[in-house]
Amino acid sequence: MTNSQIPPISQLIERLREETDNIKLAAAIDDSIDAAVEAVIASADEGNEFTIKRFHATVTNLAQRIGEQAMPAHRRLTDEQAFACALQWLEKHYISRETRGYAAALLDAMEEPWDGIHLVCRELAEAMKQEIRWQVVSGALTRLLAPLEWRHRVDLVRDCLTEFRSILPAGLTALPPEQLVDELPQIILVVLSIDQPIRSGTFR
Repeated sequence: MTNSQIPPISQLIERLREETDNIKLAAAIDDSIDAAVEAVIASADEGNEFTIKRFHATVTNLAQRIGEQAMPAHRRLTDEQAFACALQWLEKHYISRETRGYAAALLDAMEEPWDGIHLVCRELAEAMKQEIRWQVVSGALTRLLAPLEWRHRVDLVRDCLTEFRSILPAGLTALPPEQLVDELPQIILVVLSIDQPIRSGTFR
C-alpha cells in the first residue's frame, strides 16, 4: 500500500463511525437482546419454587437466545456452552449493592425469587448489549487496520497525536508514535467514543 492509498486518520475514523453507527447497532443488537430477554422471562415458570437449578436454567436459556439472535456469529450454543457463557458474563458484568459477579446475581435472584430472576436477566442483557457492541466495533476497526503496514500505522498514530491532542491523555501524546503502534486501536476508540459512546478498554 502506497502513501497515497493510506486514508487520513479523520477519514478512517469517519468510516468506522459509519460502520458502527449507534442507530444501526441498536437495530442489530439491542432489539434482538430485548426480544431474547422478554422471551426468557415469558417462558419462566413462576408457579414453581425458586431453586438454584431453575436459576441456572434461566440464565442458560438467556445466553442461548442471545448467542443465536444477537451475537455477530449467530450460533446456537449447547446447554454447557451457554451456561459457561452466562457464568462468564455474570462474573464480568453483574454488579449489585454489596458485591458483584455470579454470587451477587444469585443473591438478588433469591431475595425476591421471580422478580429477582427477571432483574438479573435484564441487568445482564444491558451489559451484554455493550459487550457485543464492543465486539462489533473492535471487529470493524481490525478490518480497517489489517491491510496497513507497520510504517503506515506509525503515520496514523502520528496523525492521531497531532489532530486529537486535546482529547488524549497528556502522557500519551508525549510519547514517540513508534512506541504506540500497538495502541493504535485503543487510541482510535478513545477518539470515537467522544461523540459515540461505546464500552471500551480506554486509557486510564
